[in-house]
Amino acid sequence: MKYFYFILFALTAISCKDHSAKNNNPVNKKTTAWLPSAEYTPSNPLAAKLNDSAAVLQIRAVQDPTLDESTREEMLDMAFQMLNEALKLDPKYRLAMTNLSAVYLEKRDTAKALELMFRRLELDPEMAEGWQAAGVFTDMTGDSVNAKKYYEKSIEVFNSRRKMCKEYSVPEDLLYYYDNWS
Repeated sequence: MKYFYFILFALTAISCKDHSAKNNNPVNKKTTAWLPSAEYTPSNPLAAKLNDSAAVLQIRAVQDPTLDESTREEMLDMAFQMLNEALKLDPKYRLAMTNLSAVYLEKRDTAKALELMFRRLELDPEMAEGWQAAGVFTDMTGDSVNAKKYYEKSIEVFNSRRKMCKEYSVPEDLLYYYDNWS
């Protein structure tokens, strides 16, 4: 089950959205759709460092079978503190929100994990993985009716994103981008 959550949150790194409108890059819009979005570039570089360090601690706490329970809890507490600090530095840092939600889930605080995921979804309602996570978290609270609604929303958003990705699959545009990037 722990691996499921790790994979779930790792999927948030995959996105096919067109972010070229936010960036003044003169390159064809079709070639910039896969560039990292704002969720990966917080306004404060220290927030990114805190998030990355917390993610390492969290992953180790979840995946390392040699850790005893107290060490695991200590690592999750450190990750929790780092992620909260990252969000103080940049309250709209969506990747830190997602990672903190995962820490809450590991600490068995499903309500807080769900609350944070909805906060994330307010900023990025087109994140299918977020709606899926909201469904899983809601299901964990025993509310299968609302969980189903979130799963359906996830499928709807994902299908919409999939259709959009077909517009950005022209290899010549990618080659043009690489040639102009260097």
